[in-house]
Amino acid sequence: KIGVFRLGLGNVPQRDSTGVAVSYTSPNAMIVPIAQFLFTSHVPPTSLLFNMHSTADFGHAIDAIVDCSARHNYTSAAAACANITNFVIRPVGATGDAVKYITSAVMQPIYHNQNTSQLLGFMGGGFDWADTFTPIFRTSPPGVDIVVKNNDVTLTYYAGDGDNVHRKGFGDLHDRDHNSQLRTISLFVNEDGTENYSTYTITMYPTDSFMEYYSTNVPVYAAVASSILLALCAATFFLYDYYMRKATAANEAVLETKRRFVRFISHEIRTPLNAVHLGLEALTAELAHALEKLFGPNGNDSNVMFTDLLKNWLELSAELISNSESAVDVLNDLLNYDKIEMGTLRLEFSTVPIWEVVKTATIGFLTPAKHKGIHLSLSNNLEIEDGLDDTSTNQEPVVIGDDARLAQVMRNLVSNALKFTPEHGHVVIKVEKLTGGLPNPSLVLAPEYVHLLDQPRAGSVRISVTDSGVGLTADQLAQICTEGMQFNANELQAGKGSGLGLFITKGRAG
Repeated sequence: KIGVFRLGLGNVPQRDSTGVAVSYTSPNAMIVPIAQFLFTSHVPPTSLLFNMHSTADFGHAIDAIVDCSARHNYTSAAAACANITNFVIRPVGATGDAVKYITSAVMQPIYHNQNTSQLLGFMGGGFDWADTFTPIFRTSPPGVDIVVKNNDVTLTYYAGDGDNVHRKGFGDLHDRDHNSQLRTISLFVNEDGTENYSTYTITMYPTDSFMEYYSTNVPVYAAVASSILLALCAATFFLYDYYMRKATAANEAVLETKRRFVRFISHEIRTPLNAVHLGLEALTAELAHALEKLFGPNGNDSNVMFTDLLKNWLELSAELISNSESAVDVLNDLLNYDKIEMGTLRLEFSTVPIWEVVKTATIGFLTPAKHKGIHLSLSNNLEIEDGLDDTSTNQEPVVIGDDARLAQVMRNLVSNALKFTPEHGHVVIKVEKLTGGLPNPSLVLAPEYVHLLDQPRAGSVRISVTDSGVGLTADQLAQICTEGMQFNANELQAGKGSGLGLFITKGRAG
């Protein structure tokens, strides 16, 4: 019967005709009576015509909407100026367990003819916080404390099983054991992120029951298993390293034993062979001296038969010397093989009469070639006489190289050709002069031998050894100089040979 009213002292209704707020400070004097409501569960019918602006619960939100409407046009105000009230406690003035409902209301402005300067009223919808949280936490594991704070009022809710979300009480009553797991969200803050009267801060904390739901011993088991696996891996690598070192040491010991054996055998066998070689040289000299005496002024025809015999002995001794030299070369091959394998073979460069080196090396194989019926020929284009006799008098060209190694290379090549040439076959050795020479010879020579290049160059020399053997396939050619490589050794060499000749030859030739 008093019309628009507000609540005075003791929550006694008083007529309100001025709209001046007395329970809080407001910049506006407004009468905003409740004209209509659609439910009575939280708001009794006696609330009609109550001036909502007279209390802080609704007044702060109404003042914020009025201020926002002055800063926006209708298009932006419809979305930007909506606001939310503070906590509204029912029954009015109730405290503690006497409080039945704690609600809030979202309020929307109503403008005349879409003009924000003509604010006509407000439309709002209230909600209970417990009812709002229930569907949110319905599928969540039980045990979450929800702390809602607005201005000076703080409420704590608890989300239990299913639809059981209830109010624990006023104040911050959350479980303190899991503060580090908190999650916070703020609603209705200012555009710059600061808080206002309508800001709600919602903070969620897990409880023991929630943490127990997600607790598992799987990480512990996984950590133990990972530690065991790492230990096994470390032990495996340690054992692998230990046995690899042991195997490497054993291999090195075998290699060192083999090198010592090669050096010992070479030394012990070469010494008597050298003595044989020297004896044969002395015998040859004596035979030559005897022949000279026989053909001297005191010689007579009665000595012709003895002369022929001495000549035969001289040829035989020359052949023995050649074979002893070959035997010594074989022993040198053993030493050179060891050096090639270790990468310590050193060449001694000088100016070498190449034709003499090739011819001398070839002459040593005349007897083996004769025994197999193989025709052994030697030719050149060096403007000196061909053939295997010693009658050449022209000056022959020289090359830069190691004469001993070149001779050994030639002996290996000719020996290899004779081995694989059938009886009555032929072996042709050619020495050819080429124009142009090899590119950048200074890159091959050690610094102490570079001075040998000061002599005028006339080209280079190519030496080829061709036989009438069975030949080689392309794959065999690619492997021919590999250590120990032999092709059809039983068929072509009667099981003889070691497969080292061409390997050593390649090591000498570089």
